[in-house]
Amino acid sequence: MYRVDADNGQTELLAAELKRGYDRELREEQREWLGVLNQHIPAYEWRPENWDEIERVLQYGPAMNDNAAAQPTERRRSNSQIPRNFRQTISNLVETIEGKELGTGNQARLRRMDPNNPDNALFWQFMSWDGMPLNPDLSKWGLILHGMALMAHGAGVAHRKDISVGRTLYRGDGKSPHFYSEDRLATLLAARGQTLYRLLARLFRMLDSKHCAFDWWEMAWFILNVDNATRAEAARAKIARDYYRSAQAGS
Repeated sequence: MYRVDADNGQTELLAAELKRGYDRELREEQREWLGVLNQHIPAYEWRPENWDEIERVLQYGPAMNDNAAAQPTERRRSNSQIPRNFRQTISNLVETIEGKELGTGNQARLRRMDPNNPDNALFWQFMSWDGMPLNPDLSKWGLILHGMALMAHGAGVAHRKDISVGRTLYRGDGKSPHFYSEDRLATLLAARGQTLYRLLARLFRMLDSKHCAFDWWEMAWFILNVDNATRAEAARAKIARDYYRSAQAGS
């Protein structure tokens, strides 16, 4: 694609691979092409959640720190709260938090961390990863890392992409039907703002006590999009739907 610089009228060539949602990953050949193009012109992987960056680049041109020659695996950071490679980033976060290399002391610090005021150095270390937001929403990302640490402590493996959030809320560890009552579910889904964050933090502690796991892609997507009415309502509907489907199936 081309953009015309409004200041000097010069034409600039850009390349972008457009994806429709967070669950659409680049194919290997697409990644290779972006790598080749990136050696000569700015090349991007763009999704709807990267709209802020798309507007910035098209209006003002690639920023100097975009590093047009960077390899595509070196994720550029943006103003969006959604990591550029969302699923891989969330998986990497939870695997790192679960891993022995992090150490029990660091895991404990994340569990004790105030999710509304994540003031420890480990939090900022995670926020410095390629693809993470330039200006992270502290409450959202603090809650995500805090929740991952709590659930990894109990379940050992906190991220189970085959188990939806709603299913876990109903069945708990598989031995506790109605683990999360319908009244609690209704309160959680109706909550907004700091009330929602408090209820989610309480939920993660409950799940830790029962050694439960669920799809952290789904939960992180919900938390990061609570200010987006359309996405947040879709996430709430999925949680409720999966909860009641599990109830009907008796599992």
